[in-house]
Amino acid sequence: MNPTVPFMPAWYDVAWTVIALGVLAMTLVALHAWWRSPRMVGGTAVGWAIVILALPVVGPALYLAMDTDRRWADDDASSR
Repeated sequence: MNPTVPFMPAWYDVAWTVIALGVLAMTLVALHAWWRSPRMVGGTAVGWAIVILALPVVGPALYLAMDTDRRWADDDASSR
């Protein structure tokens, strides 16, 4: 076996790093929005935290899509 030939091409590592950083960023944004949401109390807050953390891509995407507080706050700020 030739040791100078890499097992995986370099672009493969770059692509997976970009994907992993994107998933991490989306999770952090969803957790930040969850933490700042005034509606999150009791069991609802714990449930959403579990969904965000347990489902790597789907959880944060679902929370951000359903986060109406953040969406309405942005609309109110832009209309002033």
